[in-house]
Amino acid sequence: MPEACYLPYPNNFWLREDPSTTTGYRVHLERETMPADDSGEHFSPTEWNTLDGFSASSAALAYLGNVDLSNLPHHWARVFATTTLQLCR
Repeated sequence: MPEACYLPYPNNFWLREDPSTTTGYRVHLERETMPADDSGEHFSPTEWNTLDGFSASSAALAYLGNVDLSNLPHHWARVFATTTLQLCR
């Protein structure tokens, strides 16, 4: 999964230059890289692709692989598994 996902996200990889916007950029997500539903249909990125960048308050996400969480305070050890989107510890 890590080699085929958006992480780290957000990042400038998903921006394209667009002089018509205030920032000079536009989000450019591709449908085949979006998550898919149970039938295999990928979600449409159309709405995101109208934006001229990412929010300054977006949560930064990253894949960390096989990290040992046992030494972290419990509130730091709660992470989302990127493959199942389930809260794990």
